[in-house]
Amino acid sequence: MLGIYVTGKVPFEKIYLHGLVRDSKGQKMSKSKGNVVNPLGLIEKYGADTLRFSLIMSVPAGNDQNYSEAKLVGGRNFCNKIWNMSRFLKMSFEQNSLKISDNFEFSDLESLDDFISSAHKEFIKNTISKMDRYLFSEALEDIHNYIWHQVAADFIEKSKDKPEILPLINHIFKDCLKFLHPFMPFITEEIWQINYSEKNHNLIINESIL
Repeated sequence: MLGIYVTGKVPFEKIYLHGLVRDSKGQKMSKSKGNVVNPLGLIEKYGADTLRFSLIMSVPAGNDQNYSEAKLVGGRNFCNKIWNMSRFLKMSFEQNSLKISDNFEFSDLESLDDFISSAHKEFIKNTISKMDRYLFSEALEDIHNYIWHQVAADFIEKSKDKPEILPLINHIFKDCLKFLHPFMPFITEEIWQINYSEKNHNLIINESIL
């Protein structure tokens, strides 16, 4: 109402309402109860990306959630997983005399693994659909499960015996970073700058997902 009064325009077309973050026992946090958790302390201990991850992951839209340090530990482990994946890919490209920053086109798939590319296209389709419907928690959960259980546990393992699919795996990992960036902007941007930006220092937020 104030925005309309001051500018004569509707300031927001859409608004996303999230629930409260309660203490571990489900009580509303307040200074008088002494159950307030300082987010700056959590960021110092676990990192900002981990805190963002823990507040979005597995929380249905609009629902309250209880503070859980276990989710913070899980988020930190996920950050470590992503970082190690990026290091492995960079090392593998160097060992095979490939350039990790080169673009990959799906038109080059004839000699590569069709199953991997099909699974990735399905992941993109489903994740974009959930993001478009503001199902951010479900989208993040899908991104987490896809990166951890398919890209890391399956696709990257295949590349160890089949280095010719490294360009495809690297392309998939780059897409994963783009999807993950709105949720975990710091580690994704750091990896992007190290592996993919080269001299022009292009930001990951400016990269198209398609």
